[in-house]
Amino acid sequence: MYAQVDLEAPVVRWLAEVDPNHRAWQHVWRELPDHGSDPQLVALAMRWLAEVDANHRSWQYVWRELPDHGSDPQLVALATRWLHVVEPNHPSWQYVWKALPGHDRDPALVGLAERWLATVHPAHRSWQFVWSALPDHGSKPELLAVARAWLARVDPGHRSWAYVWEALPGHDCDPHLVGLAERWLAQVDRGHRSWAHVWLALPDRSRLSTAALADTWLQVARSRPALAERVAATLDELRARCA
Repeated sequence: MYAQVDLEAPVVRWLAEVDPNHRAWQHVWRELPDHGSDPQLVALAMRWLAEVDANHRSWQYVWRELPDHGSDPQLVALATRWLHVVEPNHPSWQYVWKALPGHDRDPALVGLAERWLATVHPAHRSWQFVWSALPDHGSKPELLAVARAWLARVDPGHRSWAYVWEALPGHDCDPHLVGLAERWLAQVDRGHRSWAHVWLALPDRSRLSTAALADTWLQVARSRPALAERVAATLDELRARCA
């Protein structure tokens, strides 16, 4: 009979000695039983979080596997430091920020988020979620300004464009915001799911000036009959009043 070989010890030694940036580190660590509760494995993970390149795609996954990651002072400190130093476009930024207690109240964390909104690439999928999670995002001048700037520079096809626009006060009457919406209607693909909602939210003058665009939207709206009926009825009403 062969003696049973304990493979866990050399694996743990490998985790302790290998370059933290090794692409397999997280996968090997997670394969070990009790990796999120065994004191030795937890300590190895905490050391890895502190030493690995902040832009490693697995950082968030290891951090979230650890118990009390949102309340343990050491883990909260590691996450806060990570938010400061990581490339803003890292896909996990929003998830780590939102997992921290007081992310929408603590002045330091709110300030981090405001800086992130201003520096991250506008196409980042989480932009709207971070902005809308901040207190007073619909009234604080700095957050209103950064949202207006985002609307003007983000690719029109971004799925959150309409949600940010509609969350701004005066979106349906402020000349600048109305102008942004008119430009968006002309530039975005008519198949964008928010097209009709933005058009219907505009004042009559703007809806009439973009009526030809609405006509082309109706040609591709066969899968949304109720919404198409509403747009068509609004067009008929506008044109009847102007006849």
